[in-house]
Amino acid sequence: GLEIITELTGRETELPIIALVGQATIEEAVSAIKAGARDILTKPISVSQLERVIDRALATEAMRRERDRLRAERDKGLWTITTDKSRLTAVINSMAEGVMIADPDGSIIMCNPAFTRRMNIRKRCIIGSDMGAVPELMAINELADELIASPADTLALTKEITTQGT
Repeated sequence: GLEIITELTGRETELPIIALVGQATIEEAVSAIKAGARDILTKPISVSQLERVIDRALATEAMRRERDRLRAERDKGLWTITTDKSRLTAVINSMAEGVMIADPDGSIIMCNPAFTRRMNIRKRCIIGSDMGAVPELMAINELADELIASPADTLALTKEITTQGT
């Protein structure tokens, strides 16, 4: 019995294994489950009992396959998002123009090296900072507040700001 269960599980089959035994002790049942059996039935069995066990095993297997499919889909989606974000970051970082992206609350989401250089920002990383907390960005913060407060029909607002010496 256990040898067959072990052999079948070693084949990496997707079929659920149901052990049918004459009289099983608790130790034998535990051993069969550890070896890979999905369920154990003791003789004699009724057709309805067999149907229930098979239905349950097939439903469990279907849920496992769905879980695996969803995990693979999630992992692929996360990989795509990560790759796309990496590409976007690489493009923005390679631009000669200064680029800063902030959320409506004024928290800096992204900026490229050209932006920090052009704005004479000495801090190494300002991502996550509030624009109002970075002295070099006070003019931009005031402009952002003004643009957010005014009604606009456009989805994106841009304004060129020049700094002294550039």
